[in-house]
Amino acid sequence: MNANVWKAAGALFAVFFLGVITGGGMMYVRAERNLANLVSPDAGPRGEWRMHALNRALGLDDAQREKVRAIFRAHATERRARLDDAMDKCGDPLREMKAKMDAEIRAVLRPDQQRTFDRIAARQDARMFRGRAGRHGGGKRPSN
Repeated sequence: MNANVWKAAGALFAVFFLGVITGGGMMYVRAERNLANLVSPDAGPRGEWRMHALNRALGLDDAQREKVRAIFRAHATERRARLDDAMDKCGDPLREMKAKMDAEIRAVLRPDQQRTFDRIAARQDARMFRGRAGRHGGGKRPSN
């Protein structure tokens, strides 16, 4: 193949790859926002979505809507605690997989890249696991 064909194929691959990265990033942001809404103390937008769905399905009057909102608020702390507990108990396999992948990526990087990668990975850990170290010490990075 000539150089122009290689350039076109490379450009097509680059566009595809950037699309995959962009789409993945957007899905990650959406998932983070949904998780944040799920565990917010006041039920946040998710609570409003549930309220809207219940209202549409049941035809709640104003007094009923206020009582249901109060129920959401009254149980918000317990709901948050239970979700945190579930993540603490069930998050280990995800933490382990991320740590394994991070270690493999880190192994192909130069020392200066490793330091930057360690900072990026630590920020990801903080967002994904909300500071939970778990039983396997997730979020810890090798020192340089």
